[in-house]
Amino acid sequence: MRSPVCECLPPHTPQHARSACGFCHGSRTRPLPRHRLHLQPRASTAPCVFRLCTSPCGAPPRLPVGGTGHTGSDPSVFVQRSENRVRAALISDLHLEGGPNDPVQQAFVDWLDALDVDALYLLGDLFHGWWGYRDVVPARLVATCAALERARQRGLAIHVVPGNHDFALGPFFTETLGATIHPPGPHQFDGRTFFLAHGDEADDSLGYRVTRRVLRGPAFASLMRLLGPSLGWRLLHQMAGTSRATPSDPDRLRAQQQAWSQPHLAAGADYVVLGHIHAPGRSADGRVIHLGGWEDDRTWCLVDQGEPRLIRPS
Repeated sequence: MRSPVCECLPPHTPQHARSACGFCHGSRTRPLPRHRLHLQPRASTAPCVFRLCTSPCGAPPRLPVGGTGHTGSDPSVFVQRSENRVRAALISDLHLEGGPNDPVQQAFVDWLDALDVDALYLLGDLFHGWWGYRDVVPARLVATCAALERARQRGLAIHVVPGNHDFALGPFFTETLGATIHPPGPHQFDGRTFFLAHGDEADDSLGYRVTRRVLRGPAFASLMRLLGPSLGWRLLHQMAGTSRATPSDPDRLRAQQQAWSQPHLAAGADYVVLGHIHAPGRSADGRVIHLGGWEDDRTWCLVDQGEPRLIRPS
């Protein structure tokens, strides 16, 4: 294959320096933070190996449109790239706890390293407990943070709709990854409108409403700043509990989510995509899509040319 040429360098730049950039964006819209991680991709990513940008342009490399991705260890995550398509992966409820013995974290890292789409949408609860402190991330979750950085470096646009376990994402996501943080709301994919939310908003029980309001209020934020990373993260994990299992009453929550979705569909959304209940499926008319949790089924949603499809690993 012909060596890629960086088009964002000055014309007088020597050819060897222009080729060193790898698959590069042609232009830049924002400076890269100095503290950005620069980590090599896993060696197993051949044959679509990408190279980190070593030229002065500093632009994040990406795979060319119309190329193909590798399958990695799981063929179910492979999707052929096609011209003129917007392709997005929607995923939620991994509840990553991290550490060397977390099989869900390793499965997510492998999946993300193999993923070949244009955009990644994290619809909440990527982590079992997360608070975004400045200049520090949990050591046990470095593998996930590095995988997200590799995805950014190869050109994936990262979007996050926070969940009830990771609503305070902080500067690693907004500055280092350059992720876009969204409230629940509509998104356009090839002319189709998708209303994206974590899904806990549909829970109308009084106890949950009170807890949600307290945890997202200024008093709790002040407490987390006072405790600092070590004690703060420990507190979050104690509050979240030790289980990533399906909520105790998923059928009730599913019915609540489908009722909650109706006004958004009536307002013009073609689909509503939600997580939170850890039980994948679709409504009878197919327009309300429930993402699964990753403790058991590891289901995610591919949106290709405006059409959503739930994908379950074989």
